Amino acid sequence: MGTILVIEDSDFTRRGLVKLLEDAGHKVLQTDSGSQGVKMIEEHHPDCVSLDLLMPKMDGVEVLTQLKQKGIVVPIVVLSADIQDTTKEKCFKLGIVQFVNKPPQRKIYLQAITDAIALQGGVSCGCKQ
Repeated sequence: MGTILVIEDSDFTRRGLVKLLEDAGHKVLQTDSGSQGVKMIEEHHPDCVSLDLLMPKMDGVEVLTQLKQKGIVVPIVVLSADIQDTTKEKCFKLGIVQFVNKPPQRKIYLQAITDAIALQGGVSCGCKQ
């Protein structure tokens, strides 16, 4: 199991994701802000990030762009209601490893998180390229 950072502006959705991940044995960090999420990635080096796209102030694409500019590599699973192919393509070009549609199916979401952690061998990355 790993440390997962959940970046999600909806309190209801965030609480549900946190419970789901904790019940699966993960340690969970959480924030409702993209800018705070970037700071938490830099400080805590999570094994994986669950990222919402549609957030006020700094959206998920801006988070991905900042991480790429800073050379920060961490497996990211985007969780979004935006199902446009162009949005998905943009996110994958910015380095995400999985894209899960909202509302997430429990099994699919947990598998996406597990697969993302496995990409780095379960070791916190937070590394610079």
